[in-house]
Amino acid sequence: MEFGVLGPLAVWTADGRPVRVPELKVRALLADLLVHEGRPVSPDRLADDLWGGGRDGPGPAAP
Repeated sequence: MEFGVLGPLAVWTADGRPVRVPELKVRALLADLLVHEGRPVSPDRLADDLWGGGRDGPGPAAP
């Protein structure tokens, strides 16, 4: 897989075919993981990055 993160997130297969990632939160999650390439990212960090630290709306369920 190849990823483009300068500008809108883009994803391609190994043979160059584009991969459609239409969901906003999925694109945001993928971009967040790509930024932290090779390092573990805690669920709390991902939740903060995706929903913000002071989220009042829908988000992951509390443990």
